[in-house]
Amino acid sequence: MDFTNKIAVITGSGRGIGREIALRLARGGADIVVNFFRNRAPAEIRKLGRRAVIVKSNVGAPDGMDKLIDQAGKAFGGLDILICNAASGYNRLVMEQKIIFLCTPAAEMIRGQTIVVDGGYTLLV
Repeated sequence: MDFTNKIAVITGSGRGIGREIALRLARGGADIVVNFFRNRAPAEIRKLGRRAVIVKSNVGAPDGMDKLIDQAGKAFGGLDILICNAASGYNRLVMEQKIIFLCTPAAEMIRGQTIVVDGGYTLLV
């Protein structure tokens, strides 16, 4: 897929599945906002010739998600792709997931779609 000049935010992209998603989008031409809470993201995105902003933020809290999206806006003027991959640290049923992001002012920064990969948030697309 071609992601040339798209801006992507991937929560929990400092390691594991989130890291691989970030690298895949970067290989496809996207600029990446890397989010981590405990594990810092790899420098491989920049080695692929793409721009990357690294934001330490706990997206398990409303102000953490606002901070992440605000940083994306400041760095790139908005975003095209939001992938919610950050895990909450324990498993919850779908109906027990937090639904807060789309109620925050930062939600208007999204120009494209959102994708929920795992834990943390359930976003309505």
